[in-house]
Amino acid sequence: MIFAGLLPTSVTVPLPFSFNAKNIHVLLEGALDESGSPRANKIIFDFAKLSFADPTAITVLSNVVEYLKSKHNVKVYFRNYTFPTDGNKFLDDSGFFLRYVGKPAFAGSKLRSTTLPLQMVSYDRSYPWIHDTFATWIAGRVGLSPASFASINVCLQEIFNNISDHSGEKIGCVFTQHYPQKGEVMLTISDFGVGIPYNVRKVAPEVTDAEALEKAVVEGFTTKSTVKNQGAGLNILTRYVVANNRGKVFVQSLRGSFNCIHAASGVRMSSRNERVSYPGTLIQITFKTGSLE
Repeated sequence: MIFAGLLPTSVTVPLPFSFNAKNIHVLLEGALDESGSPRANKIIFDFAKLSFADPTAITVLSNVVEYLKSKHNVKVYFRNYTFPTDGNKFLDDSGFFLRYVGKPAFAGSKLRSTTLPLQMVSYDRSYPWIHDTFATWIAGRVGLSPASFASINVCLQEIFNNISDHSGEKIGCVFTQHYPQKGEVMLTISDFGVGIPYNVRKVAPEVTDAEALEKAVVEGFTTKSTVKNQGAGLNILTRYVVANNRGKVFVQSLRGSFNCIHAASGVRMSSRNERVSYPGTLIQITFKTGSLE
């Protein structure tokens, strides 16, 4: 066991050049040890090389910062975030530095029309956020009525239900980006609760974290933690977003990750055990705007 007083004074974590779901382990391994505990009493994130960051990267970074500060009382600092890279400018336009530094990093930064910025959404405010904030914003982006997003809204509400029921937390970190040229919207939600595998093992104690995520997407599987929870959340995501919309779903929770995509042969699912643990649950949803009714 490592006691806080014996931790190194500080650790610097350089952010990747291109930061996305494929290399979030760089951030996690730099800031956290194998048990998910902080590597130091002070952690410095270095933005000097950051050229690109997608919604998942931004959500993960925010989630880890919140986790370090609120769960472990770690002092978190940012370095070189005023370097005028495209990645830093995007974070600034998204309000990231305003939230964590207290002011924008660059003069003239403003929210881009393609971005629904980083927000901490509590469970009791999830319904108005989904139906008013998200649905109204994306409907205006793609020229459809908010009613066209009814199925997406159900998926999102199930995710917030799962956060409330399973994680031990009541707040999810959310970021959404519209990519008009691709005809896609990427939405990422994360919490730093106990994680999906923790609850699955109450029913199936022998499974690995990756196997737990596989079970969590099976229709009808439930840990029955609450009366209203029927185990439908991830199954609805894979059925609607991937099977019907031909989008993608990526989940990482503790040491397990799960990927679901639409291929020529149909829905393809895969899971694996990661070498570093994610503090909570991360869900990335990518859906096609052209497949919405």
